[in-house]
Amino acid sequence: PVAVFNDAIRDGLKGSVFDALDQGYINGKANKGTAEKVIFGILGGVRGNGASWSVEDNAVINYMACHDNHTLWDKLAVSNPEASEEERLRMNRLGAAIVLLGKGVPFFLAGEELLRTKGGDHNSYMSSDAVNNIDWDSLTQGSPVMEMRDFYRGLIAMRKANSFFTQGEATCTVLDDGTVQVVWTLKGKTAAQAIINPADTALDWTLDQGDWGVLLSGWTANTAPAGTVSGTVTVEGKSVTILTAP
Repeated sequence: PVAVFNDAIRDGLKGSVFDALDQGYINGKANKGTAEKVIFGILGGVRGNGASWSVEDNAVINYMACHDNHTLWDKLAVSNPEASEEERLRMNRLGAAIVLLGKGVPFFLAGEELLRTKGGDHNSYMSSDAVNNIDWDSLTQGSPVMEMRDFYRGLIAMRKANSFFTQGEATCTVLDDGTVQVVWTLKGKTAAQAIINPADTALDWTLDQGDWGVLLSGWTANTAPAGTVSGTVTVEGKSVTILTAP
């Protein structure tokens, strides 16, 4: 079932669509407030602190951008004019990982995975094809566009291969600085956890006992664990690490 496009996670992640300069969790305003909006989407729109409304059966569409307003890549540029391309790529990557790990239905604007830009045009329904077309020529070997395309592909494959994302019970803990831990249980047992680090710097996270399988780390998303970590895991700045339980 589909009930609503989730504007809470949309604006929580990247700032209000009605204020081009406004920032959100992934692009400069990570705190407990924006994290609560993100958690609202991760949990599938259940009642909480992130929004004044709620839905049943995870009937939300979680997204960052659609045909209305700025594309994601344009919003990141406008709201962070001093940021380098690499910094904006990290913001994009963080947001995509969050959308793909949440309950409900993940949604992406066509071309979002290709860093789609409309040159800052936020209302392009009457604009030319040059503005609205997807720039397929940008998809060249080794380019940031291809790397992002492949990252989205990896996230989608990871989600499809691991049932805890959609069938598990998720609980979230948010720290004052906006760091979020998501823990999934499936059939009464811990299945996996995610550590979401919105800061620019790396985070060392202490794990419960045992060897945890690495599903997502940095730019690499896997359908099955690729190696294990124990004791402490380092989560890169502006990234999500997802680990399966021992």
